[in-house]
Formats: sequence, structure tokens, C-alpha cells
Amino acid sequence: MLLTLLVIFHITLLSVGADTTNTTHRKGPPTVRILVTKWPLIPSSWLRRGGLPCKGVHCLLMGDAATGPSDPHKALLKNQKPDIVQFWARDKHDSTFYDVLSNPLNFTLMLTNDMELSAQRLQRQQQSPTSDTWATETAKDPDLWRAFHIVSSYHQNSIVPFHFYNYLINTRHVVSFLHNYSLPLIKDAIFYPTDSSPRLHTVKNGNSLVVVLSPTRGGATGVLKYGLKLAKTGLGVDVYGKLVEAASKMRNATDWLTFPFNKDCAEPFIPKLPTVLTNLCLVKNYKFALAVEDAQVNDFVTDRLYLPMLMGTVPIYKGAPNAGSYAPPHSMILYDDFPTATELAAYLRCITQDHPHLYTIYTNWHKRTAPFWDVIRRAEHPLCQACQLVAANDIILDQPERRDPSSPPAAGSSASSSSYSGYARQPLLEHAYQRPFEECLTNRTKRHLASIYTNKDGWWLRKSGFQP
Repeated sequence: MLLTLLVIFHITLLSVGADTTNTTHRKGPPTVRILVTKWPLIPSSWLRRGGLPCKGVHCLLMGDAATGPSDPHKALLKNQKPDIVQFWARDKHDSTFYDVLSNPLNFTLMLTNDMELSAQRLQRQQQSPTSDTWATETAKDPDLWRAFHIVSSYHQNSIVPFHFYNYLINTRHVVSFLHNYSLPLIKDAIFYPTDSSPRLHTVKNGNSLVVVLSPTRGGATGVLKYGLKLAKTGLGVDVYGKLVEAASKMRNATDWLTFPFNKDCAEPFIPKLPTVLTNLCLVKNYKFALAVEDAQVNDFVTDRLYLPMLMGTVPIYKGAPNAGSYAPPHSMILYDDFPTATELAAYLRCITQDHPHLYTIYTNWHKRTAPFWDVIRRAEHPLCQACQLVAANDIILDQPERRDPSSPPAAGSSASSSSYSGYARQPLLEHAYQRPFEECLTNRTKRHLASIYTNKDGWWLRKSGFQP
């Protein structure tokens, strides 16, 4: 009997040992190393602690992601031989760093573009000392996109779409701000700050309803033009920082606009504070924020829209005609839905004074969703998507015709059989998820809306071809 028990015990030990051995040698997710030459405001923990939290792949980041192509990056290219080399479109096209066009070391190359170059803006860029950036060069010669296996741009048809919402909620400054003020959208981030993140004070505004956001890229004159129109209706409109100087050069602007002083977060009092965080700090205690894009073209929906939304302020948005495809229902007020600034001001007063429950619907946007919004907010980080494509040896990496993000997919493209993460362009004929509430519309505004919207089967649709 004792001998039998000893034999059973011995067999059990062997079995456990075998299981332990199998576990030790069990294959984990593949590792993809990506040299990040530039990624503004990337969480430093991603660079220090083993990379990004991605699904199905270990995405290991190399480089400091702050300087752009540099000598340390060049050493990493030579000694570490990453799987992917990522470039930022605002950096210079520097063949002495690495010859992207010939790609002698056969790297998988990635270009991240957050910049829109209209014809007018392209002309200004060409006259500047930094005119040889990748953004400018690809705008002049679209065939240059073919040099990059993975293009991540704001265009919906990009191989890896660059959505500003996903970018913002995974930058160290923005996430720290949301964390410190217990704002709801922290749950969408994959980066989590520490409790030691700095806490900034928010502006205590007076009687003004609207703050005008400082531009993060373009000039201030265009933004102020729309703010001044609202101010002339008697609505309180505040401006800060670089907008103050621009307003002083505009005729009659100082007679209508308000210039409050705030030492905690208004530019240029903290010159090292990024504009994106300055705008967060400013908008929190305003009812509305005027958000005007530098270019009003399809798909170019930037932080100008999302910063107010994240802070519980309602954006008055003038920008991409298909912006409704980039936000949940009733999360913004479209400037062009109103025939004049007077009609818009009347609507703003109505939803804050006469029907405040309508204003609350706008600020509760995070409690609603739509299929197109789910695609955006649930999308993996662009660097994760790049690592996943390389780990899977995806066929789209060998399709140069797919790399120009402004071009629609070619007929018969095999992208459908890959893990390609882009999604079909939303037409201008779309559900009017942002259409203003009838209770606060004047007759003149209703007639204006009738010219740009149509009702089909109980759904309000924006008419095809309408351009603001």
C-alpha cells in the first residue's frame, strides 16, 4: 500500500514538472520594436517601461520621441535595427539621417501626419524656412507617400487613421488634467497618470458665456473674426494670450471683446505650458468655446473640437463639413447651422436661460454613442496598429497604391482581406446628429436649416454637396 502511494506521488510530481516546463516555454505575443523619432507629449512611461499596452503584440518603443531625427536615433538605427521607423510629418525631410526613398536597410517606414495643407497654406509653407518638411513635400508630390509602408493621417482612408481624440486622451498633460479634475473621459485613455501629476487652477470667468480658443497652429485673425461677430450681438466673449495681441490690431475688436487676466494658465504667463493644456485650463468654466479649424476640409477634425468637449464645455464648431462623423450626437453646435451670428447668439441664450435642459444634453455627450463614434473611441493607438500590422505581416504593407491617404481605396483592393483599420469615407449626405434643437430656433434659422437639411423617413439628413 505504501509503495503504491509513493508511485502515485512520484507520477504526480512528474506531471506537475511537465506542466511547469510547458508553461515556461509557452510562446507569448510577438515583439515589434518601433523607433519613434517624434511623438509630441507621449507618456514617458511608454518609453521607459516596456512599451505600449497593445492587443496581441508587444510594441516596444525606442528613442526619446521628443527631438525628431537625431544622432541618438541614428545610433539606434545602426545598432538596434528596429522593425519600424516612425517619422512625424512636421519634421524635415533629412536624407542624411536616413534615406527614406531608397530605404537601404529595408525598414518598415511609418509617417504620422496631423497637418492639413490647403493650397493657400501650402504656399505659405513653401515660403517658410521649414518648407522641406514631410508634410509639405508630400503635398507637393503625392507620390512620396509611397515611400512609407504605414501612413497615419487624419484622413479616414489612411492605413492607420490618426484621430485627434485618441491622440489627446493619451498625452501626458491632457490625461493628467482629466485625472486631477475627475472628468469622465479618463476611461477612454490607455495611459494613466500618477497621483503626483500637477494640478492647475481653472479660470473663474465673469459674465462671459464664450471663450475663444487660442490656435495651436495657424494664425489668430481668422478665429477672432468669428468671435468678434458673436461679441457684437451683446454676448460676452473672452480672449487670452496670443489672441490679445492679434485683437489689438483688428479694427474695433477691443471695443467688443473682453481680455481677462489669469496668471494660472493664460499665455504667455507660463511660456513652457503647451497651448493644448492652456486651452484646457481656460475653457473649463465657460459655457461655450468657439472652435475654428485652420482649414475647413473633410476629415480634418482636431483638438479644437475635443478640448472643450473633454472639459464639459460646449464647442461652437466651424471646420470640417463632415465633423458629425467624428463626434457623438449632440456634442457640438455647428456655426454654419445659423444664418447670422445674431441667430446663433439667440440660440446660445435660449439653451442656457430658457431651456437649460437642452444645454445639459450637450454636456452629457459621453453618455451617448453612434456606430461611427464607437469606431473612433475604441480604435487602438496608432503605434499599436502599426505594430499589429507588422507582427501579422499584413498584405497592406506591400500595397503602395494604398499609401496616399487622400485617395479612396482602389477598385478591387485586397485591403478587405487584411487587418487594415481604416473605414469607408462618410458622405456629406449623413444623419444630422448635430442639428440644433427646434425649441430654440427662430423662424429665420428654421428656413436656413431647411435649405441645408432634408427629412427622409423620419431622419434629418444633411443635403449632399452642402459646403459651409
